[in-house]
Amino acid sequence: MGSKQDDIRLSELILESLEGTIQPDAFEELQRRIESSPEAAKAYVDFVLNHAIIAPRAKTPSLGAFSSDSAVVNWQFWNELAETEKSSPAVAETEPVPEENKHFLVRDSQVERVTHSVNRFFLLTAVVSSAALILLIALAYLNPAKSMLPAATIMDTYHAKWVNSASSLAEGDILYGKNEPLHLLSGVVKMEFAYGAKVILEGPVTFKTVSPDKLVLESGRMYASVPVKATGFTVMTPSSSIIDLGTEFGVEVDFAGSTNVHMFRGKTSLLAGVLGNVQTSCILETGQAKRVSLAGKLQDIPLNEKGFVRAMDSRANFVWHGEKVNLADIVGGGDGLGSGTINQGIDVATGKAKLFEKATTSLQGKSQYMPVAENPLIDGVFIPIVQNGTLTISSKGHAVDQFPQSAGDYWNGIFNGGWHEAANFSIPSNHLRLQGIEYGNSKNPSIYMHASQGITFDLNAIRQRFPGLAIHRFETVCGISESILDYIGNIRQKRPNEPLPIAGFHVLLDGQLNFSKDIPAGRSEVICIPISSQDQFLTLITTEGPDGTHFNDWALFATPYLYLEP
Repeated sequence: MGSKQDDIRLSELILESLEGTIQPDAFEELQRRIESSPEAAKAYVDFVLNHAIIAPRAKTPSLGAFSSDSAVVNWQFWNELAETEKSSPAVAETEPVPEENKHFLVRDSQVERVTHSVNRFFLLTAVVSSAALILLIALAYLNPAKSMLPAATIMDTYHAKWVNSASSLAEGDILYGKNEPLHLLSGVVKMEFAYGAKVILEGPVTFKTVSPDKLVLESGRMYASVPVKATGFTVMTPSSSIIDLGTEFGVEVDFAGSTNVHMFRGKTSLLAGVLGNVQTSCILETGQAKRVSLAGKLQDIPLNEKGFVRAMDSRANFVWHGEKVNLADIVGGGDGLGSGTINQGIDVATGKAKLFEKATTSLQGKSQYMPVAENPLIDGVFIPIVQNGTLTISSKGHAVDQFPQSAGDYWNGIFNGGWHEAANFSIPSNHLRLQGIEYGNSKNPSIYMHASQGITFDLNAIRQRFPGLAIHRFETVCGISESILDYIGNIRQKRPNEPLPIAGFHVLLDGQLNFSKDIPAGRSEVICIPISSQDQFLTLITTEGPDGTHFNDWALFATPYLYLEP
């Protein structure tokens, strides 16, 4: 076979398989050795035969691939054989040969011929056990493990329609390693491979579950989430092989056989070309995407973040394509995915939904936390007026100490949009901008919160809308709109010494300040705050800055997103 170490390793693997203690990775190694080496296959057969002869109580090799209810494993038969052996006459031991006589060679000897009667039970035992053993060896040698070893389990289905034999596949069914393709006409199927990789397939798709760590995607679209323990999970396509290195990625194969690979997180090894004829290879990292032609040519392509179903829950009628949760959309009465109404928001004086299409004059607020009963994703709104040294910011009594004092003045309300108007200063309705980008639309959403106002989102309620997903972080860009610079001349005609405005921006988690900064007009800040599973409430607040007035504080939180992860 190979080196002495290779021989020892092969023996260890075979013995572990026969004793039923072999681990999945070791079993795969044993399979590879037997498949690739005739000498190893012969050694395996010899080992199994010897083990069957000397093993106590005639254990049958398990190999991990043969089920306990297999027709060739008749445990009643083996137990009867063991009981018969117990009652058989003992075999007399021969005297050991003295060490000094071992060099003599006996060439001829007269041995008395003894005639034994044949025990029919033992004859039957020998025939049956030999036939069973030969069948086991033949099965192992022909490598049926991949067709008998569970490869994956279906965890969930959503409006799934299969072709032919797969028509009855449902949640909880086991898919065994095999070379026959499965065809999903439509719908979505989530499965977990035996080694831990989770895969979501979208119809129409044709695929094969080859083994606990390998899937063949012939056409269609799939997403894979691979934990560290399943590193090495492989997806094979007509034009490539994708070997995972602990990642999240999407794969799409068109009907011409070309493959698109999109890396959402982590790394993967991409081999362009079919096995045995790899043209080139590369490592794909987070945010990268490649197209592989059937000829094995690589091409950079844009990452398609929303192109794959990355989470699903049929019971909640929920399918997720990787979208971020848009808090501006929630303020507009939506679900965070775009169903909200532009310019709709909440009146901080009442906690009621309201459409903001006309400007108001400056308003005076009260120091009262107002629950928002109409929107379960929003806990409440308030004017940040500190009383008795604290500011209450949730319905559960979360409060913040030593918060900047506010006079309680504000403008309009909190809404999903980005516009301002002041007719008394000859300022027409204008779109608000940060860094040259207009906000307050579906492409660039924002929450307009002219100082001084506050809003608290219920993170647990949002989690319930996105089952199976974790809120990973909150990101936004905040600042006073640059458009104030376009109209400061109009304002100074009536207020000659009017300075450029400055406002305070604050972000809290469960009453704890995570961001607090005074930002002058013309500048903006990017905020990124990690969120744990224990955090319940996210609070956004705007206040007048050190100038002591809310005048011209056209403050907004732009692209206010919660980022989700499976």
